[in-house]
Amino acid sequence: MIVMRAEDEIYVKIYTIEKEIIVTACDKEVLGLKLKDPQRRISFYVDPAYFKGELKNIESLVEILRNATSANLVGKRVVEAALKAGLVHSEAIIEVENIPIAFFTRV
Repeated sequence: MIVMRAEDEIYVKIYTIEKEIIVTACDKEVLGLKLKDPQRRISFYVDPAYFKGELKNIESLVEILRNATSANLVGKRVVEAALKAGLVHSEAIIEVENIPIAFFTRV
């Protein structure tokens, strides 16, 4: 049995629409935040209705992302895991209020 420490918990939600597998994931502590960067005209809400899925660990997230056709990722641990796994390019990551955000899609 794997025991997750609270600081390792992330939310992962999977949406399946026909052949598409869309994954949303965020670090637990960013859920519900409203991130803003007025200079770049960015406003991003980590909406619990969209992001709050099951609590998972990083290893589970990476396995899920390997099968995803697209993903929306928010938070240091989540984005770093996708970057290390080669699923997201470093230039595709933006930071808003020091919180990394990344999206990917497979074509």
